[in-house]
Amino acid sequence: MYRINDIAFDEYKVISVELELDSCDLIMKVRFTKDDDRITKEKSYRFKTNCDVNINKLIEELKGIINE
Repeated sequence: MYRINDIAFDEYKVISVELELDSCDLIMKVRFTKDDDRITKEKSYRFKTNCDVNINKLIEELKGIINE
């Protein structure tokens, strides 16, 4: 269970990853779903990088952020 704005969602899925080349910021768009996709919310997470991106490491970091 993942809480976003006091709403409990059942699961999440990374739907897009974007790397801004001028700032090296990586933006992950995540879709949270509840009740067999009847209720959804999308949220973006920004990570500062040096443009040398290990996406698996950042997904693990995202899991930690979401589970807080």
